[in-house]
Amino acid sequence: LNTPETALYKKSRVLYGLDLARKAIGLHSQAVVVEGYTDVMACHLAGVPTAIATCGTAFGEEHTKMLRRFLHDHDEFKGEVIFTFDGDEAGQRAAVKAFSLDQNFVSQTYVAVEREGRDPCDLRVADGDEAVRDLVATRTPLYRFVLGNVVGRYDLDRADGRVDALREAAGLVTSIRDRSKVDAFVRELAQMVG
Repeated sequence: LNTPETALYKKSRVLYGLDLARKAIGLHSQAVVVEGYTDVMACHLAGVPTAIATCGTAFGEEHTKMLRRFLHDHDEFKGEVIFTFDGDEAGQRAAVKAFSLDQNFVSQTYVAVEREGRDPCDLRVADGDEAVRDLVATRTPLYRFVLGNVVGRYDLDRADGRVDALREAAGLVTSIRDRSKVDAFVRELAQMVG
């Protein structure tokens, strides 16, 4: 049941499955953020005990703060946050939103998208536990996924398409807080755009 927010229940401060995953998140320095309740259950059954989900809302700043505590996310110790998104347009919008929150993590952020667009629950039902574990293991850096999606919307065979792709993607790159990463992202973007 998708419960509405109340004075006592704030969706922006709840991560489904955190009660089961909190110990594993701290132990493995990894959190796998999935989109639904059944995806959390499927991941745990498949041997991915670090899976959690938001409760009917997008992953936001309050979720980030909470997750950082459990990851022990600070300058001396880095973990990883892996987002699983559906391959559809809504999933891509969610990836861009997660990218905007990336600056709040010291941990590395990744995306795991199943090539046919299936979520972890559907993937487990169709292909078994190993397929879910493989999905998490074959993650892609979040910035590369987002930049690839932005650049992929343009016709790079045309000069105006390359310029438009560069303009949009450059806005994402310049928003990056960690200046040491900007040079590397600029080089990757230049390669993508040609």
